[in-house]
Amino acid sequence: MTPELGYPAVLIVGVLTVGLPLAIVRPYFAFLFATLVLTAGNADLFNATRFMALGPYLNLGDVCLLVALAALMFDTFHRNKPLRLPNVVLLLLLVLSIAAWQSLWMLGWTYETARAFRWGVQFPLAFLLAANLVDTPLRAKQFLGALLAGVILAALQHLLFVSVVGSVRAVVMQEFHLVRSIAFLAGGMPVAFVLTWTVWKMPVSVRKQALYLMVGTLLLVSILFTQTRSVWFAAVAAVPCLLVLFQKRTGVMITLRLGVLVFFVATATGLVSRFVAPKLDIYEVMIQRTVRTFQEDPREAQTSSRISQLTVEMDSWLQGTLILGRGLYFFQTVDRGEGPEKIAFGHLGYVTYLSQLGLLGLFIYGFYLPFSVVRDSRRMWRHGGLSVFRYLGLLGAASIIYLSLQFLMSSSFLGITYFAPGTLYGAVWVLARSTRRQAKLMQNSEDKKYSQVSNERPGLPSLRKHEVDA
Repeated sequence: MTPELGYPAVLIVGVLTVGLPLAIVRPYFAFLFATLVLTAGNADLFNATRFMALGPYLNLGDVCLLVALAALMFDTFHRNKPLRLPNVVLLLLLVLSIAAWQSLWMLGWTYETARAFRWGVQFPLAFLLAANLVDTPLRAKQFLGALLAGVILAALQHLLFVSVVGSVRAVVMQEFHLVRSIAFLAGGMPVAFVLTWTVWKMPVSVRKQALYLMVGTLLLVSILFTQTRSVWFAAVAAVPCLLVLFQKRTGVMITLRLGVLVFFVATATGLVSRFVAPKLDIYEVMIQRTVRTFQEDPREAQTSSRISQLTVEMDSWLQGTLILGRGLYFFQTVDRGEGPEKIAFGHLGYVTYLSQLGLLGLFIYGFYLPFSVVRDSRRMWRHGGLSVFRYLGLLGAASIIYLSLQFLMSSSFLGITYFAPGTLYGAVWVLARSTRRQAKLMQNSEDKKYSQVSNERPGLPSLRKHEVDA
């Protein structure tokens, strides 16, 4: 892979020059810097940005991850705090290590086997980083700002990409696939931010309302221009799930709120998309992409269809270790002596978990992880107190619900683009435990006060716990 396919290689030097000294002096800001860059960047170009002299094993994404790990090391040293190891991270690393060992045993050390492990390990490492770094209200607010800034920058780059390609190639409706890209999706974080609209109360200030709507429209236009049906379908399906878990208003109020938002955003989206790509009708693109979901596309080879991928990976799973899978691959082709054979696709997330990580990996990635994140998110929503805690809880739930639905159709946490969601879930994990400790302290304080009152007034009738809480 040549450097011309990515960003200029000098960016690697720039990230190291800024990130490593910052990790020593201000470790948390180095972590925010790495999070911002990884969230805002084009994932495909990051992976292709590398120095030829170093070979394929160090790219721009690797450098950002190294800066974040250095920040964790120096922050732990400066604050003299023990390293937190969430159970979910240990379980994720366990199944990944078993799968990587199987891959190495079968194929040996190759770029492909190393790449599959590198991509897969990024998500649990991101979780670990945030679980140790984003542990105070101030840090939570700064972290949320870095995530939002990265998502906005990614959306702006995406629309610039669409505009440039659309004008240079003179793209018309018959060629709308030329501006299709999912490299700016930042692990689905734009979708998660947009989904929080359905629950989060808009600010009173008209200026802030206008800012919210501008940012939301920008993100939504970028989401639509991905032209990815699994993204659209999962986002729509996530709305009722969020409403059930987090919304307490009447059905009439919810319907009116969503109706107003949909009308405004649909109008604004049409106007913005016309400005970005005048020759494309984004709504017509959506209709055509949706209709093709229910039609057989003759341009796709048989092995490229989802049904064929399901068959290939399920057969491969049945031939391997059912509990532990058959090894960690990603879009992999192997030759067992009978010619090249496609054994991994990575499209159907849960099938990929089952095939590569076995029943154990499917349980951890497909059930235990989403359940843990939703549980902690609801805890922050109900008992967080601070608005930044409650919003991070809502954002974490929106992200994991959306991705859990999308993975039924496309992608998985074994891909390279899920650093931002990993940090979000790590932040939710540590802040939810802080919230729980504070709630227990408040309850103990209330119990102590009641005990003192009871001792001072012996005739006071005893109250049941729910009466004291009331």
